[in-house]
Amino acid sequence: MSISTNHGPDSSEGWLSSKGTQLEKKHLLELWRQYNVNELAHLDLHLRYANWYSAFFIALFGGYIIGLTQYLESSISILFLVLPSFVILLAQLGKKALDRFYRRFLEAVVMIAKLEYLLGLDGAIRPGLGSTGSCSESTKTLWPGDKYFIPKRYVDARDDPKIKNSEDFVRIKMKLGANKITHCTFLAFQIAAALLLFGGIAGILLIN
Repeated sequence: MSISTNHGPDSSEGWLSSKGTQLEKKHLLELWRQYNVNELAHLDLHLRYANWYSAFFIALFGGYIIGLTQYLESSISILFLVLPSFVILLAQLGKKALDRFYRRFLEAVVMIAKLEYLLGLDGAIRPGLGSTGSCSESTKTLWPGDKYFIPKRYVDARDDPKIKNSEDFVRIKMKLGANKITHCTFLAFQIAAALLLFGGIAGILLIN
């Protein structure tokens, strides 16, 4: 069975199973459902662990400041210098761990895009849509300015000339969105930890 899409008058594409048979539409739909679940799961893990790391860093900062102010004149204060150093190291490891979740999220996005292409969803055009970009007067429809069935930004992302294959898509998107925010946040934690560390060392040296 060949799955046709509306990307061109004679455009069609299909994938074969390990037995050499064409994947049926029901199998593609099942994969589409599964990858939608995976997409949400990986993004949820990315957000959950980012929040956990952030809360942990803030707790370490609080323990460092309270402990250092109480024991600044004691030799025990040196032990508290480990906390900001730990934040710097853990933030670096955390960025690597969260990259894995975000990469899996993007890989699920890639699979969904391929499946939507095979199912013809991203090439589906509303009947009655003319060259002016609006439906005919006899057609009553929701959001008449929408050309495609799926959100426009998804179509635009897939038509990006800089993206030649799925790995390009993953590589470019890894530096954007929620992952970019996470990396910037963790970098801010590392900078704050370094400042607290140097400030603590200077304070210990001045008092002792």
